[in-house]
Amino acid sequence: MDLASPGRHLVFKSVVHTFVGKAIGYAPANADVLYRNAIPPQHIESIVFPGDPAYDRIPGLPTA
Repeated sequence: MDLASPGRHLVFKSVVHTFVGKAIGYAPANADVLYRNAIPPQHIESIVFPGDPAYDRIPGLPTA
């Protein structure tokens, strides 16, 4: 994501603090981002749904 791109993107909790926290092993290291531009398909690494093992590893999400 290019947060410098045009659009009114919203970030809740500093992304810089999230990246630093992740680098030093602080858990949980997370931030919510409302990105208001299209994300090209080649930039999408994965999509997870309830019931997927990757989804179940994300803390705080509702379970299926």
